[in-house]
Amino acid sequence: GMITLSVFPQKKVSFLDNEPWEKVLKQAQKAQKMVFVDCYTSWCVPCKHLMNVIFPQKIVSDYLDSMFVCVKYDIEKENGKAFEDQYPNKILAVPTMFVTDSHGNLLHVLRGAREADDLLDNLKKGLLGKPLYEIEKEYRQGNRELDLVKRYLWFFECVGDQHNYAKVAGDYAAQFPMDSLWTPDIWGMVGSYIWRDPYSREFRFILEHLEKFGKVEKDYYKLENLLYERLRFETTVINLKMAQTENPDSLLALKPKVDQLLEASKYPVKEFPKISAELLVIKAMLDEDTDKVYERFMVFENCNFLIDVPLYRATVFRYLFTRLTDKSRMQACMDRLLAYQRRLGHEGEAVDDVVALGKEKLANM
Repeated sequence: GMITLSVFPQKKVSFLDNEPWEKVLKQAQKAQKMVFVDCYTSWCVPCKHLMNVIFPQKIVSDYLDSMFVCVKYDIEKENGKAFEDQYPNKILAVPTMFVTDSHGNLLHVLRGAREADDLLDNLKKGLLGKPLYEIEKEYRQGNRELDLVKRYLWFFECVGDQHNYAKVAGDYAAQFPMDSLWTPDIWGMVGSYIWRDPYSREFRFILEHLEKFGKVEKDYYKLENLLYERLRFETTVINLKMAQTENPDSLLALKPKVDQLLEASKYPVKEFPKISAELLVIKAMLDEDTDKVYERFMVFENCNFLIDVPLYRATVFRYLFTRLTDKSRMQACMDRLLAYQRRLGHEGEAVDDVVALGKEKLANM
């Protein structure tokens, strides 16, 4: 920060400090200016960087002072909370900056401690086209023109609102046949999120037409990695749920999800076969077929075909130790688990309780 302050010409921005919002608007009306609002908290380090390093840079301070009445709000204090209530669900994290007209109509929102050039470019771009409050109004009234939807999505990007971005983009794309996802304009809107739900028809459609989507995305390997990461994540979620519950109804609810993930994992994507192997063992566990669990698990282990996740292995070994009745199979599991524990080294404590369970079961056989 000291280095930055010594390099850039400095000029302090005239910020009103936690003044009532009505008073700020009256001052803006009198000055015939818009309002720039910086929302922060006392403990936010990026907020301090924004206030102490970015705003004082002359290129930024000249623009802010010439265009706006500026005010800063600590959103944990009374007037800051009152301001946040005026624009609900807009502050997803701090720092968040608002631009309004002198009557409080919301023109633009952006989030994050951006560098000077990025901050100014974003502010100017936000004020060049239709303001946010008009976009929101037209969208609520049913306007679904491509240019309006694109600008609406850009506003969501500025504030990092992934939930509403996905909803608006998804609603727009849903108007058209599924193969419209190959259209660059539509893929440009939905491509950043549509691969995130492995249970969706869109995810399946992408898998069925990987080659075409690879051309639209222009980076096939990036798309392939995203698909793998999402399927990997959902499989881990299933593992966690199985490790945390023995409730029959909860386990039964996992069966159709495992079937859907297995169906998705059959497509030729890098590392999908390993996920298939893991899911096949999980499926046998949910079916309460102990012999099949043992056989599949040991075969995949011998082939080094399972993801090296202690939680997953602990769940499977615990299942087998609890249900196996054949001592030779029990001993084979014990030998394999001890070898795995040694390989984990100092992280071997992750399976200590399962090792203890196995030893107890073997002693009682």
